[in-house]
Amino acid sequence: MTWGKSVEDFSMLEIDEGVHIDHTRLAELSAQLGPAAAEDVMCRGVEEVSIQICKIEAALRRADIYEVAKLARGLMCMADTVGLATLARVAGDVANCASFGDHVALAATVRRLGRIGDGSVVAVWDLHGMSV
Repeated sequence: MTWGKSVEDFSMLEIDEGVHIDHTRLAELSAQLGPAAAEDVMCRGVEEVSIQICKIEAALRRADIYEVAKLARGLMCMADTVGLATLARVAGDVANCASFGDHVALAATVRRLGRIGDGSVVAVWDLHGMSV
């Protein structure tokens, strides 16, 4: 059975989703730790976020759904700690998809997590006037 369409007849969706940084959380970190220490925590947190996303993607490739859920829950807490609100929410979505065993939704949500992670890193560097 053919659908009468070739691959060229379809277009790819370009997804451009903004990220939200919780500036109140960043102000709390700065008040608790001081500006220099808060910036250090934020930079180390962003580095760790990238590492965790890579681990989640690797666990998904291995079909280790339990590990995906565990890593996503940890990422959710980590992202929340450093004010990456959108990333925390999407990490929670990944954990939920893994827990429910919805493999199609899980694959799509992990891809979204990667995009939001990239956007979050750029937003943090922009916030601090750094270059990626």
